[in-house]
Amino acid sequence: MSSIASLGRMTSGLNASQRGLQTTSHNITNANTPGYIRQQLLQHDSQYVNIGSRGRLQQVGIGVTMTEIRQIRDEFADRRFRTENSVLSFYSTKKQAIDEMEVIFGEPHGEALSKTLNDFWSQTQKLATNPAGIEERMAFLQSADVFVKQANHIQSQLTEYQTNLNTQVIDTVKNVNNLTKEIQNLNESISYYEINGDNANDLRDQRNLLLDELSGIIDINYREEPDGRVIVSSEGIILVDKQFRAEMATKQADGERSPFVKPIWKDSGQDVYRMDKAATSIGGRDNGSLRALLIMRGNAPANDETEWKDIAINDNLSVDSDANAFLIPKIQKELDIFVRELAETINEIFDPKDGNGPYGQGDYSGVQGTPLFTAINPNQKMGLGNIQVNPDLLEDGGYNRLPTSMSGDESDTTVIENLLAKWNEDREWFKQDPPNSDPTSPLKKNATFRAFYSELITELGAEGKEATGRSEEKNILIRDIETARQSMGGVSTDEEMTNMMKYQYSYNAAARMITVLDGMMDTIIN
Repeated sequence: MSSIASLGRMTSGLNASQRGLQTTSHNITNANTPGYIRQQLLQHDSQYVNIGSRGRLQQVGIGVTMTEIRQIRDEFADRRFRTENSVLSFYSTKKQAIDEMEVIFGEPHGEALSKTLNDFWSQTQKLATNPAGIEERMAFLQSADVFVKQANHIQSQLTEYQTNLNTQVIDTVKNVNNLTKEIQNLNESISYYEINGDNANDLRDQRNLLLDELSGIIDINYREEPDGRVIVSSEGIILVDKQFRAEMATKQADGERSPFVKPIWKDSGQDVYRMDKAATSIGGRDNGSLRALLIMRGNAPANDETEWKDIAINDNLSVDSDANAFLIPKIQKELDIFVRELAETINEIFDPKDGNGPYGQGDYSGVQGTPLFTAINPNQKMGLGNIQVNPDLLEDGGYNRLPTSMSGDESDTTVIENLLAKWNEDREWFKQDPPNSDPTSPLKKNATFRAFYSELITELGAEGKEATGRSEEKNILIRDIETARQSMGGVSTDEEMTNMMKYQYSYNAAARMITVLDGMMDTIIN
């Protein structure tokens, strides 16, 4: 019986060594598999048998038992990673959108609107030196035409980019639903295998990878149940819990004529996000790429009919408050105000509608002036996207209709001097009537035309700098957390080769003992 018992002990060692080799081989095979966490075979002594009696009592082990194959995972690091990853995705998405806007504006490199504005200003100064000069008038009209065409093009591109962001919102909502569906399926598989005593570590790796990805889209909370399933929630709503799964859907964003959509919970129809507070690093809510897409896009392209309360996130604060505005609509609205104010100011000088000048030159000497800018669509208000240089001024000889003389004298520079004075004049922007009637209105400011546009671009650059800084900060933190995760759960081929040799020697030792016992038993029996 002693020999047979020893055979059982050696067999258990053989099986344990074989399982250790399989685990080690599995680690090496998946060393470069995304999301894979190193696995480790845990073993413990089996029960002991008492031999002898009284003072000479001894214990002899009956072999080795395999406890489990566990993952070497730091759950605290996982939670930190997902929390910071959500914030990183928010600012990375915001940074990407602002970078795209800067490309549209041509800032800081490229054919910037600020350059065409400066060219327009330069040609105005040259026109002041010779208001009757054909070359000067033609260059002035050409620079004005280039300016309004580029302004219209910027509006077109911003609207197109908003449409692109809207498509991303739709795709992101679909991705969230796909991820939660996969997590639910993995929950059931993990629970099924582990209840039956099998190993589901590879499925757990897949689920953790999905949780990492989901955390970049929306802010999530989760906990693992004793049966191996995880319960996932977001924005106070349970996303996955056993057989239950909450799905997102999309519906038309706020505003009857909005061309965009917003995410809602499919079963209740409630909004996924309450857009009533700013998303900042201090106040929170700065998490998830989906929220960032909505904040950058807004509910609709801004135009002259758009009110500031449609752009503000918190209706009790100014859109100039920290992160309290949908960014693209705010920029569109400010640019629209700038272009319209510039056009109307110039038109008032060239076409004061009092019948007393200014007058054209050459064939149109003594003829009442005509406005420099008109609406492309006369049924709509002139503004960004709907502005052009008066076609009459661009046709052959049209430069003579440009009203540059107040008295009819070719050397009269009064009109252009008035225009230059308006260019350099501080004007009050965002004036409210009556004062404080709209709490969402931008803060009142005094600035020239060029200073106002420069401040607009500076504001965009400041938003980009803040998003870039936060992204870089979170990237460093994420790398540190990922390094900590990999130092614990990553596969080291050197370490695994050492383990492989250890299990190989153990296997060989058990196999030799079995061979010896087999020989002994053969001699005894035969």
